[in-house]
Amino acid sequence: MLLVAALACHSTTPTADTPPDTDGSSTDTAETGTTPEETGGTTTTETGTPTGTSTLDVSCEVTEDNLLRYWCTVHAEPAAAIDLTFRRTDGLSVERSVHSDRATDHTVPVYLLASDTEYGVTVRGGGAEITTTFTTAVVGAGLDVQVNGTGTSGLGWIGSKNPCNGSATAVIFDMATGQLVWYDNLEETGNFGKLDMVRFTPDGTVLGETGEDIVEIDMMGAEIAHLVGIRTLLGAGTTFWGLHHDVFSRNGLYYVMQRHSYEGRAGSDVLDVVTLLDASGTVVTQWDPNEHMVMQGWWGDWLHTNSIWVDENQDMILSFAARDAVAKVKGDPNAPDFGDVLWVMDSGGTRDNWGTTPAGTIDWGAVTPAAFGNEHDVGLTATGQLTMLDNDHGRGIVFDLDSGAGAATAIATYATDSAVCGEQGTMSKAPNGHVLVGCLGGALREYDENGQLVWELDRPTCASQGNGAGNPRWYALDL
Repeated sequence: MLLVAALACHSTTPTADTPPDTDGSSTDTAETGTTPEETGGTTTTETGTPTGTSTLDVSCEVTEDNLLRYWCTVHAEPAAAIDLTFRRTDGLSVERSVHSDRATDHTVPVYLLASDTEYGVTVRGGGAEITTTFTTAVVGAGLDVQVNGTGTSGLGWIGSKNPCNGSATAVIFDMATGQLVWYDNLEETGNFGKLDMVRFTPDGTVLGETGEDIVEIDMMGAEIAHLVGIRTLLGAGTTFWGLHHDVFSRNGLYYVMQRHSYEGRAGSDVLDVVTLLDASGTVVTQWDPNEHMVMQGWWGDWLHTNSIWVDENQDMILSFAARDAVAKVKGDPNAPDFGDVLWVMDSGGTRDNWGTTPAGTIDWGAVTPAAFGNEHDVGLTATGQLTMLDNDHGRGIVFDLDSGAGAATAIATYATDSAVCGEQGTMSKAPNGHVLVGCLGGALREYDENGQLVWELDRPTCASQGNGAGNPRWYALDL
């Protein structure tokens, strides 16, 4: 059995995992391969002059292991609920606000900060107000990256792996400035790439499959889970090997894929098995398509499963790129019908004989061509729409989806800068209706809610290393 890595103990020096000791609690309510180096800079904190009848003191300190994350400590006398806001003093980007419930001592997380930038902090509570400032340090080589596209973005932030190197470093960029405002190396000896994916989850966490481990952290860098040696664990036999393409977490379970070579068949005859693990690294169950699907005469890399999305009912949406198909699978490991294929939505409708598996349907309406192929980055939006990158036609597609019936209606497409995408790629829809789409190695495009192209990025700029490589996947973030 594999164990979750231990979290840091209490310390008098604030770190990413451990805030300074206080009695308060706070809730973020914002409105709106080499290891990277960290260099230079000290932060200046000072206590402002309070106004009102209560007494407030505030001090902000950079965390020990990350130059772009701070803890602000606030003392309120008498005890009071507080709201802490912070913003760039140059007026760029948005103001963010964090609420902390009634207490005498509060510890407030502050993140999404640009390098070498002054921030103003205002704390209000108990009829009083206090202000202070701090200046972030300069991040070093490997983190000196920007996304300076053309046009005007309507997104707040986008996230991905670090485009400047192959480390297991996740990054977030402020779309108002193009600057990096968040980073974390999830596993020092790991990497992210085309087959080792980072995901920004619907729960506001960052999840990575680093080649050997699975790591999930919160925005202040505290480990939620660290499943050590999963690749070795699952590849211990002669029939399983590797982790690949995608990773997902839901309700304390972690979903990964690995190849399974079937005994008695040619070594190249493989299917992708989905493994569910708990936070300790223990295998809960596995979904083997050979046990749950009719695939008459299958051979080779028959399905090439490349995307996992788990909905709120724990059902899995899987992309079978080699079949130009998307399936919904019963994913609750406690359900008696776990693993049943609820429907398969085949792009051509008749390409494969799926036996008695219910067939999904697609109404293409005015969308042409009426097909998708070699799809990647398949997922669901917060409102239940189905999204995918249609690699064979160089476009993102949004479908209205009746998930229970497996009935989809194509409602919009978004062109990439290429008629055909190769492997991997991005299709991400934000709550405001803006869409981020792109081929691996091509331009990253943003379309607004009316389908108009509003922003385009050729390549990220890595100041110390030239232009960055194309990233396998980008995320439109709502933070």
